[in-house]
Formats: sequence, structure tokens, C-alpha cells
Amino acid sequence: AIGASRDHVRADNLKGHIPSGSSSTSLCSCGRKHFLEAASSTYPILPIHSPNAARSKVGEAIPLDDNSVDAVISTLVLCSVPDVKQTLQEIKRVLKLGGIFLFIEHVAAEDGTFFRHVQNVLDPLQQVVADGCHLTRNIGLYIAGAGFSGGAEINTAAMYSFPWIIRPHVYGVAYK
Repeated sequence: AIGASRDHVRADNLKGHIPSGSSSTSLCSCGRKHFLEAASSTYPILPIHSPNAARSKVGEAIPLDDNSVDAVISTLVLCSVPDVKQTLQEIKRVLKLGGIFLFIEHVAAEDGTFFRHVQNVLDPLQQVVADGCHLTRNIGLYIAGAGFSGGAEINTAAMYSFPWIIRPHVYGVAYK
């Protein structure tokens, strides 16, 4: 096991520890690194997302056994998978009891704001130029509704990002 207890992996501690530099990261046409990885004592770090995950549906059919990993880490991936709900079900399927899902994802701006209007207008173009990335998905609601048995800690942050249209972000931990 990884050895991180629920007390050690609190969502508010993740803000300054966003994973980067992994060999499995891929630079998207949007200029950002996206990755989905799993870890256990058997698989120290196992990349389960390819640069073309939006096209290959890797997230919707994770090539791992049920209850086989201690942690899944997702960074700016759920915006581009074709089926967010199925991807979250797959993450829950591969996690062991007591496993954790760590994430940071960009989400849609607040409804009714000018920024959200701009996202709505640019969303179709963004999907074409950025490997299926949706500007208007509210990933936090998907994660909250996914039914992680141990609950989820979801936080919103107004982090600087480039391109500027890719914000705000949610980050946190969901527990199986």
C-alpha cells in the first residue's frame, strides 16, 4: 500500500503539491500537461492515459483489474474524456477499498457570468483544437455525484492558467 492515510491526504494539503514532471505526462495541443495514473505496491506509478485518450477511450475502460490500485491521480483529464461518468466508475472499480482518487481539473465558470458566456461561445472550437477538451463541464459536480463510498473533498480555486479560458479549477480527494 502507498501508506497515505485519509488524514495525510487532505484536499487542502494538495494545493501546493500538484503532480508534475511524470514521464507519463503528455503535452496537449492546448499547451498543458494532462495525465491519469494509478499506483499500488504492485504498480508504483502506472500511466493509464495516453496523449490521445479522448479518442482511444482509455478512461472509460481502464486496463486494470478490479480493486487493484491504492490511488488514481487525474490532472486536467476529465475535461476531455468522452464519458466522464463512465471514467469515474472505472476509477472507483480499480481502486482498492480505502483507495484514494486525487484530482485537479478545470471547470466551467459560474453560470450567468460574462466569463461563462465566453466559455460557451468558445467551447466548440476548444474541443477541436484541444483534443476534446470541454470548457463548460462542471467536473466537481460529476465527482460529487459519482458515489465514492468514503465521500469526497472538493475545493475550488481561481488559479492563474494559460490559456486564460481554462479556469476556475477544482482539486481534492475522493475516497473509496
